[in-house]
Amino acid sequence: MLESPATAASTHFFCTQYQNGYCPGFPPMSRSAENTSRCAVETALDAINGKWKGLILYHLMRDGMQRFNALQRRLPGITQRMLTKQLRELEAEELVVRKVYAEVPPRVEYRLSAQGEELRPVIEALRAWGMRRDAARGKVEDGRDAASNC
Repeated sequence: MLESPATAASTHFFCTQYQNGYCPGFPPMSRSAENTSRCAVETALDAINGKWKGLILYHLMRDGMQRFNALQRRLPGITQRMLTKQLRELEAEELVVRKVYAEVPPRVEYRLSAQGEELRPVIEALRAWGMRRDAARGKVEDGRDAASNC
């Protein structure tokens, strides 16, 4: 039995359970050969899923083109291996563009792609929500983000 949209929104927010291609609380999905059981929210969240991807996108959005080491400095706690992995995944999702210069030593820069730029209002909305949430919890000092690197 299908749940009501109000109940579905609280229990299946990310549309992980379907019945006959139905995502509770959302309009019916198209039945293309490639996408018979995914809702758009799931597709979007899969592209930016992970602890570091949102922060990487934010710093590329805020600071523009960045070299690997500059990104690593802005993300305290991330390992070189994890940053490499996350950047490769963002590149595979076509959200980040990697440019390699034919120099010795090699120079690599990263920037948001056109699709990555489309996430700008989403990232800005998440940042604003996070600031309001921190303020409500008393975690903001001097009007800045609780995390000094934001």
